[in-house]
Amino acid sequence: MSNALNDFLTPQLAALREQGLYNEIDSIQGPNGAKVKIHDKELINLSSNNYLGFANDERLKQKAIEATKEYGVGAGAVRTINGTMTIHDELEKRIAEFKHTEAAIAFQSGFNCNMGAISAVMTKKDAIISDELNHASIIDGCRLSGAKVIRARHQDMDHLRELAKEATESGQYEKVMYICDGVFSMDGDVAKLPEIVQIAEEFGLITYVDDAHGSGVMGKGAGTVKHFGLSDKIDFQIGTLSKAIGVVGGYVAGSKKTN
Repeated sequence: MSNALNDFLTPQLAALREQGLYNEIDSIQGPNGAKVKIHDKELINLSSNNYLGFANDERLKQKAIEATKEYGVGAGAVRTINGTMTIHDELEKRIAEFKHTEAAIAFQSGFNCNMGAISAVMTKKDAIISDELNHASIIDGCRLSGAKVIRARHQDMDHLRELAKEATESGQYEKVMYICDGVFSMDGDVAKLPEIVQIAEEFGLITYVDDAHGSGVMGKGAGTVKHFGLSDKIDFQIGTLSKAIGVVGGYVAGSKKTN
């Protein structure tokens, strides 16, 4: 390690420890289920996102083994060259059916979905109205896009209407998007999607819902958007495969044009 890097890291790590912010990770011995073993002690697990236990389901493990034998452990290339396999096509078709959309595209993670999708659609000529309690990946995706970010008070529909009116009538922006979690990750409250859609239609907003925590739980598993019967009203549905679905990856679901 260079002296410059050592001189930087040493006080930074010491400060984190002093503030109680240094993260000591306890590794799980075995699968991540309702009960886990850490340091040879069995504990009840209240921290996992494996809501439905799919990560340890014997049927899914067997299917994963079969797929690995048929397709290998890696794609061998990026999707845009020759790394797209028929199994990817089948996955995306099933996700679209699951989310009741025309199409879907898979990513390596839900975080990557927000980083890629937001910046692909929104530019510095646009504005994004973002709920103040949105997930960090949404915040980073908004920053990457270069669009003007307007923070909306959490679940305050009067404030959203006010901001939507100001942004669309100002003449400053080519497009305006409203973006929120379907189920907010910190408090667990559900987005007021019927009211949000009504405001979006009134002011011509693009709608974007990150349903990482709602998928597999709300709407008979299809998520918060389906729970409210609004699958044809939301432009972008974002989700992860690493929570209720129990594996790894993410997806963007919507119209064929957006995917």
